[in-house]
Amino acid sequence: MEAHGPFGQFYFDETRHRSIVLFAGGSGITPIMSMLRYIEEAAPNAEIMLFYAVHTEQDVIFEGDLERFQKRLPRFRCLTIASKPASQWQDPRGHLNRTVIEHHLGEVRHQTFFLCGPATYMTDVTDILLSLNVRSEQILQERFTINAPPSASLNSSTCTVTFSRSGRELHAPLPIRCS
Repeated sequence: MEAHGPFGQFYFDETRHRSIVLFAGGSGITPIMSMLRYIEEAAPNAEIMLFYAVHTEQDVIFEGDLERFQKRLPRFRCLTIASKPASQWQDPRGHLNRTVIEHHLGEVRHQTFFLCGPATYMTDVTDILLSLNVRSEQILQERFTINAPPSASLNSSTCTVTFSRSGRELHAPLPIRCS
């Protein structure tokens, strides 16, 4: 097995990025968390604003890590906004919009903006940022896409992984669990 990368532009570079704004929608928080863990070790004084959009409070993942970053990164701010929270939810409610972004972000200067989440979320955030005069080259996105059509031969309990060099196949039960 070979590993390569990163080949894209969706990574924090402490020599270029002094002030970043992160937008995560749902499970789009996952690559953002990798970035924050790197920053925690390599550039703990970076200025960071995270906008994290979820449906309900049960959809907040990495909550303990986010709390740790609040304590360990002196210039880290996080706003979690839920579109359908229960009545006891204390944080902002509704959808991320221009007013919320302007209120919590203030003046848009030389920040780099990192976006990851559902396609419509990233389109909406990109449109808002462009309307705030953010240059398109300041906006970096990570997309999760699956282009392969579903296989009729797959049943709901197994999947097949084929290794390209050796041609060997691995039949794995679903869901695949990593430990």
